[in-house]
Amino acid sequence: IGETDDDLEEEEDDEEDYDADASLELRFAVCRGQSGRVEALLKKKANLLQEDRHGWNCVHWAASRGYVDVMEVLLEHHKRRGKRLRPLLLRRDGKLAGWTPLHIAAVCGHLDVAKLLLSYGASRRRKDHMGEYPFGVIGKGRHAKTLLRLLHPRPHLLPDADADAHLSDTEKTRRRKQ
Repeated sequence: IGETDDDLEEEEDDEEDYDADASLELRFAVCRGQSGRVEALLKKKANLLQEDRHGWNCVHWAASRGYVDVMEVLLEHHKRRGKRLRPLLLRRDGKLAGWTPLHIAAVCGHLDVAKLLLSYGASRRRKDHMGEYPFGVIGKGRHAKTLLRLLHPRPHLLPDADADAHLSDTEKTRRRKQ
């Protein structure tokens, strides 16, 4: 059961209220992990929702870089402005795979960012343009198993990876073939 676009009634921002130069500088500060600078630029009317040529906004970039502190600054700022977080967290990139910030955190292996996004209301059930959930795009990194358990909508149905931990690789292969 995936999230639909009907779940996303986004609030429109008045573009005239934003400083275009500050918005571009904001994206650079997000990509560098400069949380203090991000906060200062948001106070200068930088637009965290401004998309780049790939359809990514600052929240997508913070997720890709794994900057928990920057992500928290962005989300708290959005919330303080009286904006709803759910449309922001469910927003897919406009031109690439249709990934939400949670998809991006998953594919990049950023466990702490994924936890933060979920704590702010991101959905495990939002599909990308290919029909993949965030757990379906998890890369092969050191947090892959933990991310799978965190992001899978029914983690209790996953096999217990630790149950066979004591077996040799040969025995594990033999059991899988049975």
